Amino acid sequence: MGEILIDSYSEVNASADTKLYAGYITKYGQSFTAKSGKLSTVKFFAGKVGLPTGNGTVTLYAHTGTYGTDGIPTGSVLAVSDNYNVASLTTSNALISCTFSGNQMYRLNKDTHYCIIFNYIGGDADNYVKIACDNSSPTHSGNSMYYVDSWAAHAPIDVIFYVYAMPLISNDFSGFSPWIFLKDMWDRNKKLWTPDKKLILPKDLGFNY
Repeated sequence: MGEILIDSYSEVNASADTKLYAGYITKYGQSFTAKSGKLSTVKFFAGKVGLPTGNGTVTLYAHTGTYGTDGIPTGSVLAVSDNYNVASLTTSNALISCTFSGNQMYRLNKDTHYCIIFNYIGGDADNYVKIACDNSSPTHSGNSMYYVDSWAAHAPIDVIFYVYAMPLISNDFSGFSPWIFLKDMWDRNKKLWTPDKKLILPKDLGFNY
């Protein structure tokens, strides 16, 4: 079972770039609404100016504030991606993929707001990472945010992004507890069986029926 798209804002909407480098903005991202799944990949429409070096990462945070207006990250990092070598960026923006591995594949809760952030603490004013955004006619339901000395909402601007996750039910049953599974089914449906004795399986867990 492959990845599912959780939320996105297409690069066709890109109209501007935000610079990331040390001493300026070092964290930049977007709030989004989740579906159920285990966070696996995040994409940004990104590029570079000059010759920035080092690694960038993507981090997931819980959300606070009014979603779509002044939402910002709160609390500790929930998950962090593998490193992304920013030297591999091109001068023209392109979609880049950042992967979440192992125990960093955070379990997203359906209809919950989160913030997904690209982090880069290197470079300078002549050598930096740029993340594409829409500052002309943004229509995503969330809002962008940035970090200099503290978090600040960057509305009404939306970042170009894609969030993907693995479905919660797959061929990997490591750590699977049938009792927890059945309790979850009961909590969601208040019944486990149809009149013709078929097990009820929620569609938001990846079952199609």
